[in-house]
Amino acid sequence: MEATHLKELRKKQQIYQNILFVIYFLLFLGFLFFEVSSLVVFITLGTILILAGIVILITNRTNFVLRFFPDMKELHEYELKKLGKARKKYYATNVILSLVAAIILFLQAIFRASDKPLIDQVPIWYFLIIFVVIVYTANMNMRIHIRRVDTQSEEKLVEYAREKLIFTIILSVIVLLFVGLAGFFMSFFT
Repeated sequence: MEATHLKELRKKQQIYQNILFVIYFLLFLGFLFFEVSSLVVFITLGTILILAGIVILITNRTNFVLRFFPDMKELHEYELKKLGKARKKYYATNVILSLVAAIILFLQAIFRASDKPLIDQVPIWYFLIIFVVIVYTANMNMRIHIRRVDTQSEEKLVEYAREKLIFTIILSVIVLLFVGLAGFFMSFFT
C-alpha cells in the first residue's frame, strides 16, 4: 500500500475511533441520566464486553464497528496481510482484556449491586475523568499499534504478538487476583 494513502487511512481511522468513543460515552450518559441502577449498568457493560470479545474472535477485528466507515475495510485487509501468522495471537490479547474487564464488571455487579441509580452513587465528574483517560489511552495504544504494524516485518510482528500475549495473560491473572482478593476482603468488612 502506498505510504501517503496509508497515512490518510490511518488518520481517518483515528478520527472514526474518536467519533465512536464520543457516541459510546453519550450512550453511557444516557444510562446515567435515565437513572438506571448500578446493577443494570454493570451487567449491561459486562455483557457488551463479552460480546465484543466474541466478535473479535470471529472477525479478527479489534473494532468491528469501524468496518462500517469508508475505507476501513481496506485498512483492515492491509493489517491482516501485514500481521500474517501473528494475527491470532495479536487479536487474542484484545479478547482476553475484554473478558477480564467483563469479569470485573460482573464482580462489581455482585459486590456493589444496588437498586439506586448509578448517578446517585458516583459523581458525574468521575465519569468525565474516566472518559478522558480511556480516550487518551486508546489513542496512545492506536499510535503504538500503527507504528508497529506499519514499520515492522512479519517476523518481528510474530515475536511481538507472542510477547504481547504473554504479558496480557500475566497482567490479567494479576488483575483478577487483586480484584478477587479485594472483593473477598470487602465482603468481610461490609
